[in-house]
Amino acid sequence: MSLRWKLARLRAMEPHEILHRARNAARDRFFPPAWETWSPEEAARRWEIEGNLETVKHRLLRLTHPVRPCPSLTPTLVEGEAFLRGEWKLFGREVRIEDPPNWRANPFDGREWPDAPSKEMDYRNSERAGGAKYVWELGRLTFLETLATCYALTGDSRYVEVYERILKDFCERNPLGRGIHHTSGIEQAVRNITILFSLSTLLHAQAEIPQDVVCSALALCAQQALHCWTHLSVGSSGNNHLVAELAGTVVAGAAMPFLPELATAAERAWSRLQTAVPAQFHSDGVPAEQAFRYLPFVWELTLAAWQAGSLDKRPWTAEAKEILVKSLTFARCFRLPNGELPPVGDEDDGRIFFPAEGLSRLDLAGNALAVLLEAPRLSLDAHALATLLSGEEGLKPTAVEDGTYQFPDGGYTLWRRGAWLALWDHGPLGFGRIAAHGHADANMLVLYHGTSPVLADPGTYEYHGDVQARDRFRSTAWHGTVCFGARDQSENLGPFLWGAKAEVSAAAGGYEVRWHTGERHWRRVEFQSDQIQVEDLIAGADATVVFPLGPDIEASLDGPRATLALRKSGVVAVVEADGIEEWRIEPMEFSPRFSWKVLSQRLVGKVKGHSVTLVIRLAEP
Repeated sequence: MSLRWKLARLRAMEPHEILHRARNAARDRFFPPAWETWSPEEAARRWEIEGNLETVKHRLLRLTHPVRPCPSLTPTLVEGEAFLRGEWKLFGREVRIEDPPNWRANPFDGREWPDAPSKEMDYRNSERAGGAKYVWELGRLTFLETLATCYALTGDSRYVEVYERILKDFCERNPLGRGIHHTSGIEQAVRNITILFSLSTLLHAQAEIPQDVVCSALALCAQQALHCWTHLSVGSSGNNHLVAELAGTVVAGAAMPFLPELATAAERAWSRLQTAVPAQFHSDGVPAEQAFRYLPFVWELTLAAWQAGSLDKRPWTAEAKEILVKSLTFARCFRLPNGELPPVGDEDDGRIFFPAEGLSRLDLAGNALAVLLEAPRLSLDAHALATLLSGEEGLKPTAVEDGTYQFPDGGYTLWRRGAWLALWDHGPLGFGRIAAHGHADANMLVLYHGTSPVLADPGTYEYHGDVQARDRFRSTAWHGTVCFGARDQSENLGPFLWGAKAEVSAAAGGYEVRWHTGERHWRRVEFQSDQIQVEDLIAGADATVVFPLGPDIEASLDGPRATLALRKSGVVAVVEADGIEEWRIEPMEFSPRFSWKVLSQRLVGKVKGHSVTLVIRLAEP
């Protein structure tokens, strides 16, 4: 990591966070707890886990309900059958998986991370094995849930045999503090959840797993939970990582209450969750990270903790429940027909339960959360997680009517009419002082027809593997707003670090963005039955109005008019401008999901003066 980045990151921390990190660093170097140096086998022996297995089994059986056959589990069966053949999908791409896997190798190209102490490894190094994200996804062990579910549905012993080999090999080759899989607490936390919930499913299905394998896995979970608890992502890092670390601690503590240190950590982690979960949302239910597609992942973490806490009758606060209900309302409003949310801000395809391709993560997690909150579901299908955790399918969904919906605290205005969905982003940059997952997209306009983006948010693409692409995809110039040259609204100090931030404020019926470099852009958007009217007031040099287009959109130009058409369907919108010299079409890229990018275009109009009026006339293709 560069010295510049380290200094910038340090400046973003509050004193208590600096103290927390310094204290941990000193303890890890001079006074590490004994359990951090044990192998999983040694930890299992020292903690006498074998002698407490009946307690663990009793607790895990209460963690879930037996798996129930349902149509939404078809993708899980498909994934399980493929996994037995050594085939797996990583971020939607087919890869070959050895039996057991090479835990240090990037599944796409085979490049490996070193077998070295975790604290000596820089997982942010984009030149090492294509970035950590790809190998981390392997180490989350989400396919354990798939294998356990497939055994519960089919009784085929091959699923248990592969499960056993994978779990045993991971524990042996990845002890705490060794290798890439212990460089980040969120990875340890997710792994705790996948291991313990999949063991619960196998116990319900009466599968036989050797005791030594189970004991080592439980010991590793306990070690990971204690490490998460003592290395929490506090302060400027207290986003979804903190929720994961707390949830992973609560789940491990629920399974092994006979370990005093872990039980205490789990009880305290539960208390912290009561404030950490509400902090992930604005008061109107909008995700505070300004990263829509992280929402299902936060829900899954919350659900895992909810189930674990219920074993000891630990209640959620009324505040936490209320904000979770509001988050369901937000999701219901912004949900596209395919069960996705528009890709505003970052997303990394995070998934825990039933991870197979082909399921809407939003519906899967949202329906389960709705059951526990006694709220309407998001969709009619995707019951699998709801029935696993509660045994019930819950209330039927309620339709979202056409109209305009305001989310003033989160900073979004939503408009729906028939197949059309438009959103206007006038919210803050992101969560906390570093806004790690936010994009510089204030005053952005996004327009969908059905599931097809017309005026698009470009998505995320990459985290660590391509630093230049990371900068492009979260830059102002790649979002549907006003740009000033190639500058960004906020100061980009690194792939997950913003410095001086743009300020957004309501003004004269619209919203003004004050750039960190001094420029200003005021925008007002009015939604009518068949058109969208946009007014822009601009103060700054080299101003352009930019509209990234969806990958299936073709644009044709006629002076100040741009006609937008879906390739297979026809014209969907005509953009007419007053105050633009002329439109031009430039190449760019669109990321439909993490690690994917396709060629697309953007519509760019050079501003003549200081004001622009745009009319976007809508047509049904």
